[in-house]
Amino acid sequence: MRLHKTGERASIGPRLVEGVSYRFNWNTPFILSNHNSKIFYSAGNYVFRSLDRGNDLQAISPEITLTKRGSATALSESPRNPNVLYVGTDDGALWVTRDGGHQWDNITKNLGIDEPRWVATIEASRFKEGRVFVCLDAHRSDDDNPYALVSEDFGETFQPLHKDLPWGSTRCLREDLVNPNLLYLGTEFTLWVSLDRGQNWSPLGLGLPTVAIHEVAMHPSNGEIVVATHGRSLWACDVTGLRSLKSDHIAKDIAFHEPNDVIRWRSDLRRGRTNRRYIGNNPTSGAQLWYSLPSKAERVAFRIENIDGQVISELTGKGEAGLHRVSWNLTGSVQRRPAGGAGGGRPDGGVGAVRPGGGRPAGGGRTRGGRPVSNGTYRIVLVVDGKELQARTVTLVQDPSLPADSIADEQYELMLLNDELAVEIKRQAKSEGRTHYHDD
Repeated sequence: MRLHKTGERASIGPRLVEGVSYRFNWNTPFILSNHNSKIFYSAGNYVFRSLDRGNDLQAISPEITLTKRGSATALSESPRNPNVLYVGTDDGALWVTRDGGHQWDNITKNLGIDEPRWVATIEASRFKEGRVFVCLDAHRSDDDNPYALVSEDFGETFQPLHKDLPWGSTRCLREDLVNPNLLYLGTEFTLWVSLDRGQNWSPLGLGLPTVAIHEVAMHPSNGEIVVATHGRSLWACDVTGLRSLKSDHIAKDIAFHEPNDVIRWRSDLRRGRTNRRYIGNNPTSGAQLWYSLPSKAERVAFRIENIDGQVISELTGKGEAGLHRVSWNLTGSVQRRPAGGAGGGRPDGGVGAVRPGGGRPAGGGRTRGGRPVSNGTYRIVLVVDGKELQARTVTLVQDPSLPADSIADEQYELMLLNDELAVEIKRQAKSEGRTHYHDD
């Protein structure tokens, strides 16, 4: 362990006990408690706990492995109850304690698997006590079938969630932070999602390479997930629409999903660059508007109004059935524009649009013709085939890292637009062989 601010270093490990040997996996699981950040858990062939951020690490379990070469690979504390802890091993063992480590129950046989399989991930539910999701990765046992299971009773019984999944080993199973019915499953070839807690699965792979998904992380506030792949970098995806999608939205109801507030992050001005860069792209800027249609619509539009009720922009979206996204790039005009004009929006790739390293989906950039709007709250109305159906609000806020006396966001972005326009004019003039760029 290293403290970056001071450079201090320290090692975390259990005290040696005479006659007891400890084994740890190459990917040793360790977590901080959901209820007390000073409590640190780790696991090898025992489960260890420290009440002081890793100091004085002590075993709180019996030996948990099925063999003398096994070690822990997964560890999960219940977000609802600090006394509930699960641990799994690379030789297939699965244990639970419901009293903070005093008594442990071996629930391996309750999985209903013929032979032990590597426990890849354990996810204690944040929505219901007693619910736990378990993912097994069996490819090391020459078994490439998927294994995803759930228990509603602390592991006393398990139900399979992998019946409709195709061939290919499973690597991780995670529960969404907001929607208790939304699950993410990383497999050998792609990422799968379920809107009904594992009863049905759909691939979430548009733009994502065919690659093993080892982990899924969720940002606590911006509506995005990040997946870790096997050798193909990190990929991010906006799942705001998925989180609020219900079966009725697919079957019969049109829905305009609640948009996230927009932080207008500022990046440093570019001072020249080469074509040799090893970085990802930033996410699509502006407000992301998600909507779902149960059937085809002839015309979909969004009307954006300021606090005075004045229409400052109108956007158009796709009319096909399904889940879609439109991006408003935070520009507007004092005059009302026809739908589909230069109001500052574009339809995007929808539910499957995944970007590498946080990059933007395929589509245009900032549209010319509108001026950046000031920060504040705006009302957005969904209009389908001429009918006003639903209205939402979105709030634009300043980059919290900026000083209080910094230039207003709309003025800063306008300067950037003017700079981009000047560069474009210069480039076009040079391509036409002109040396005076304003001879027009």
